[in-house]
Amino acid sequence: MTDFFQPLDLMVNGQAKKFCKDKFATWYSAEVQKQVDSGVNFKDVNVDLKLSIWKPIHATWLVELYNFLTSAQRRVHVSKGWVACIAVFPVSS
Repeated sequence: MTDFFQPLDLMVNGQAKKFCKDKFATWYSAEVQKQVDSGVNFKDVNVDLKLSIWKPIHATWLVELYNFLTSAQRRVHVSKGWVACIAVFPVSS
């Protein structure tokens, strides 16, 4: 039931997951393309997924995600999550 109670679940988490999945897909396909372009047989392509490779890449994506979510357009979207949460369970005075 967190999707009814938490504004981030209502409006932000799905977008954050999509953003990160898109970043990964773009990065991964670029890594495959580099190897294929350099003459590696498609069946022999091997993308290194060690943490030592991932940490700096992921850190960059997190900064990009922060910038994405704090843009003026996204702040309005986050605000809608709060409004939707309050609409489900209004605060009484």
